[in-house]
Amino acid sequence: MTLTLGQLAERLGATIGGGDAAALVAGAATLEAAGPDEITLVDSADKLHLLAKSRAGFAIVPVGTGPLEKPTLEAADVHAV
Repeated sequence: MTLTLGQLAERLGATIGGGDAAALVAGAATLEAAGPDEITLVDSADKLHLLAKSRAGFAIVPVGTGPLEKPTLEAADVHAV
């Protein structure tokens, strides 16, 4: 199911930390496997360098991480979303 970044943020209780709320997110995958229309998870600041190398189009990150080059959803507990 494809959702907009804004819809996903609302469903997860996250805040858009960068990017267009109307951008389409087609799925989720690991940092290594995610493609440009998928969201991935980065659970700590020390892994942000991996996000920069990832093809992922979006990322769920801890609050206060951004702004980043990729659109993000910021969550207080990234594992709870």
